[in-house]
Amino acid sequence: GYTRVTYRQLYEEVQVIASGLAQKGIRKGDKVMVCLPNWNEFVSIYFALASLGSVLVPCNTRYRSEELLFILENSGAKAVFVTENFGHVEFFENYQKNNHVRSSLEYIFTVRFNKEGYLSFQDLAEIGKIMPCPKTDIDPSEDVFSILYTSGTTGRPKGAMLTHQNFIYSAEVSNERL
Repeated sequence: GYTRVTYRQLYEEVQVIASGLAQKGIRKGDKVMVCLPNWNEFVSIYFALASLGSVLVPCNTRYRSEELLFILENSGAKAVFVTENFGHVEFFENYQKNNHVRSSLEYIFTVRFNKEGYLSFQDLAEIGKIMPCPKTDIDPSEDVFSILYTSGTTGRPKGAMLTHQNFIYSAEVSNERL
């Protein structure tokens, strides 16, 4: 079902998730893949990464292993958020086991399920309550907020790097049109 969230609740969740990620070593410029459906946790992660200056790498939940592999290696993602479905957990687990020497991937975070040996979204929130979210200096016109991978019709997908300002501008234009 649906969960109703106030702006205050969203703000508070963003703060604790950002703090939890920071305590796990996610810093400005670090790439974080997010392979989730259209869930409210995605929104919290989105704003948490933005506030840390980390780089969101959103992935379609229907991506196959080859697509995830390319994006993971091309982006150099340090962490990934996954759900129980779609087989992504197994893919990232196997990748970590088989490529631990050269892999950038340090964390697999689970959302809406728990798995032994992995931190969940809720675990991050609990860790985040321990200390306040660190302040990060962000230059909206220069700092990359997200890498969006195009569908590769003529070869490999290409990662389009968008700044914080790109996202703000898109939101303002959408708002104006609506």
